[in-house]
Amino acid sequence: GLPASSRERWEYSESVRLGYEVTDDLSFYVQPTFGQIRYIQQVNSASQDRDANNLGLVGGVTWAINGTSSIDANVGYTTRNYTTGAFSPTTAWIGAVSGTWNPYEPLILRPLLSRSIQETATADFKSTVLTTLGLDFSYNIHDSWIMAGGLSVSLTDNIPADSASTGSSTTTTTSSAVQRQDMIVRGTIGFSYQLRPQVGIGPVFEYTRGSSSNAAGPDYNRELISIRLTAKR
Repeated sequence: GLPASSRERWEYSESVRLGYEVTDDLSFYVQPTFGQIRYIQQVNSASQDRDANNLGLVGGVTWAINGTSSIDANVGYTTRNYTTGAFSPTTAWIGAVSGTWNPYEPLILRPLLSRSIQETATADFKSTVLTTLGLDFSYNIHDSWIMAGGLSVSLTDNIPADSASTGSSTTTTTSSAVQRQDMIVRGTIGFSYQLRPQVGIGPVFEYTRGSSSNAAGPDYNRELISIRLTAKR
């Protein structure tokens, strides 16, 4: 793993959404995105320069299904280029789905799907393609009792640090890692008693399972029970 001093960085992101409203409830759009990653310590403890530029483009749709349900979905492609050519580019299909679905008045569902390129905290890998699929829910059992929870699955495809040509020279890393996929499954369920419309308290149970295609990855089970206090205006 890289020490904290080798992971401190600035991340910048710029995007513009250009859309067309077909109806009051339905619109389509394209969204180019640009990004820059600049490390405070430009050459890290593993003698790597990880400064990079991102370029991507997605196309999507926004649909207001009814007064309480809506969805925003997009899909596209992105590439991460390292400024010094120390690593070959990382490319991936990206996308996102988010929204609220209210099929039955007391029940609210919030689906989530996202895929993006992320940084890593290890020297053996240059980047991670993170895919997350989830669904949260809340159900109003009674005026004062609410049940809430969710399930999510996160897949991380860790891309090994490689060698790349820079002009007439070649930069070679010392990584011997092979591509590795980790999976984190997380489920929660809890109940909340509304002391007042703005204040609630109740127990929450959370289960997390980590697994990997490689022995160096996560391998654990965790159960957590907590009491959660919520307040809103």
